[in-house]
Amino acid sequence: MSWTLFLDDLRFPDDVRYDYGPYRKLVICRNMDDAIWAVKQYGFPDFVSFDHDLADVHYTNDNGEGEKTGMSFAKWLGNYILDNNVKYDPDFAWYVHSANPVGAANIQSYMNCFNDHWKEIL
Repeated sequence: MSWTLFLDDLRFPDDVRYDYGPYRKLVICRNMDDAIWAVKQYGFPDFVSFDHDLADVHYTNDNGEGEKTGMSFAKWLGNYILDNNVKYDPDFAWYVHSANPVGAANIQSYMNCFNDHWKEIL
């Protein structure tokens, strides 16, 4: 299934002014746990739009440990690909729409490095 994952705790796709295409199924996830569920439910998305700063309540797990930000999800996504032998296209597209410039740069850098790694080994 061709689908787009939009990760943001507050905004909607129209709020970030990015054209996701009229024929893609769009799944809006408000936190990292929902995004993980969507990937496991629908398979690997064709496109992901990342926010970095998710609601404060999503920054820790039930034990008060760990982060659940857009960057955390990007890392989870990379590990999911590696751990599950997901067929990965290094031309996979993403967009970072975060208002946090440092968080946005971190996600962009991670995803660029991940793609560069795959292009080298393919």
